[in-house]
Amino acid sequence: MGRHVLGATAQHVFSGSAPAAPAYAAGQRDNQPEPSHADVVYAKPILCCLTNLHGRRLKLLFILAFGHTLVPDQQTVFCGRRRYKTVGERELRLDLYLPAVASAEPAPLVMWLHGGGWRNGSYKNAPSWLVQYGIAVASVEQRPITEIGWPAQIEDPRDALAFLRARAGAAYPIDPARFGAFGGSSGGHLVALLGTTSSKHGRPESAVQAVCDMFGPTDLLSMPPNKLGYGRDIGRERTLEDISTSNGAVMLGATVRDIPERAKEASAFWQADGSACPFLFLHGDEDFGVRPSF
Repeated sequence: MGRHVLGATAQHVFSGSAPAAPAYAAGQRDNQPEPSHADVVYAKPILCCLTNLHGRRLKLLFILAFGHTLVPDQQTVFCGRRRYKTVGERELRLDLYLPAVASAEPAPLVMWLHGGGWRNGSYKNAPSWLVQYGIAVASVEQRPITEIGWPAQIEDPRDALAFLRARAGAAYPIDPARFGAFGGSSGGHLVALLGTTSSKHGRPESAVQAVCDMFGPTDLLSMPPNKLGYGRDIGRERTLEDISTSNGAVMLGATVRDIPERAKEASAFWQADGSACPFLFLHGDEDFGVRPSF
């Protein structure tokens, strides 16, 4: 398997659930339009592998980590587009998806962080299919590296988690003790870092109890676009100019070879210890941009 971040052991805890009246009223929702069909079904073409074997693994992760009995065939309610943070004149928002019928206990929540090299992508595309199993989903807007550098990329999701946890129970029928994080590519990088630093960065309100990292880099120092030498992803020798303009260098403010300690601070591999929450990694063995082992 190679060297990878390993999560802690999860306990098998199951609890029953029963249908109940919705725990939120229409008046609590933002006056935002319902997302388009294209927004909601992002998971179908992009995350199609998760609907089969990997989907069962993902659901198992949340069963073990959350002690959650999955209730299939739940309908999804788009609860609104919420502003979770303001930086100067910049407003950052999240989309919240909840089960249409509340269970006897508050729903666990999974925060989704999109990919796009920390530069592109949209939070408006969310894996809302998780809601059909009774798991709330929050898809979080993040500031791109074209706007601001590190550590803003990790501070934004931490602030979003704190925002949601502060409103759990009173505003939303979600359980503040059962928050997970799920992300792909650069989003996977960020959720892995959340999972390995939750108990160490002094902000328990932004902790997560489970992580699914989908082909995200866990070590920026060994990531091929950040290293000199032949790059199978580009089919030629990678030059100093190449690594100086890589997304990793733009985000960190310099190449990883120039600031290795900062690169380690931003890498889940170097932050992992026994305090990490349960992890699930999903990765392709022909990924030349983010190697599954190193």
